[in-house]
Amino acid sequence: MTAFGASEEMCKRVSEYIGQEVEKILLQDVTYKDEFDGIMASASLFHLSMEGLPVVLIKMHDAFKRKVLCMLPQRMAMEKNAWRAQV
Repeated sequence: MTAFGASEEMCKRVSEYIGQEVEKILLQDVTYKDEFDGIMASASLFHLSMEGLPVVLIKMHDAFKRKVLCMLPQRMAMEKNAWRAQV
């Protein structure tokens, strides 16, 4: 498992809780390519602007080992005016 977050304090606390390093990085700065079978970041996506969301979704898509369907929480889709992107 790879863990990361944007808050230095949260990274520290999570690292202590799970017993492994948690990298401090913004979703917008992620550069992983073909590394993950899954990504859990739905709550983190709520902090993004409408302009930042497509960039992060494309980066998440690139981080998957194989191409997959990306699902957003229904509440987010409704709050973001049912924004959809094809990547």
